[in-house]
Amino acid sequence: PKQGDYYDFKSKIPATINKFLNPLSKKGEENSLVRIKSILQRKSDKLGVDRLRVTEIVLWLLELRYQALDIAIKESGVIPVCIDLFFEFPNCSVYHALTTHMIQNVLEGSCNLLKFHVLVESNLIGRILENGTNRTAGFFGHFLFFELAIDECAKKVPYLAKWLSRKKEWNSFVTEKLLPIKESQVQPFVPPSKLVGAATLDWGSIGKSFAEDII
Repeated sequence: PKQGDYYDFKSKIPATINKFLNPLSKKGEENSLVRIKSILQRKSDKLGVDRLRVTEIVLWLLELRYQALDIAIKESGVIPVCIDLFFEFPNCSVYHALTTHMIQNVLEGSCNLLKFHVLVESNLIGRILENGTNRTAGFFGHFLFFELAIDECAKKVPYLAKWLSRKKEWNSFVTEKLLPIKESQVQPFVPPSKLVGAATLDWGSIGKSFAEDII
């Protein structure tokens, strides 16, 4: 969506969502999110513009903060696939930005089932720890954003806070690897919701530095 069209769209949310929910309730290949997931799971050594676009659609739907959509997205299993792609393409900054904002939207939202889905069922923390030693990967800086969102989420969801407190490896990683980086920042640390969203992403600005990973 174009930035100028986004707020016009938001003013029509109820009718638009009701229209969109019908194909989401269908079974099999007729379900819109099933089709999105199949596109994301295509095997290729390049990310592809099509996978970027459908990930943007998922982010756009999450930004609506509509419970029925949140549950449909959870049940579709598209978020774990997006997380897989985040790590599969370590130098694709555009995709990293989309996925980071997606996780931010989930953890700042009101759907605790979706938060549990991202942190526990999708094993986000485990995936971060698996890749935590690769400081040169393009996605490493986004771990700072993930940690901030996870920390804020834990303050509001007690059972997730309790679950996190038992993750000793995660707590050590935050203390030893991420906090020193945050403390060394000259500029204030900006939460991901201030950086990029589906409504503000300028696809025309994608530079040549991204092209090799995308097409």
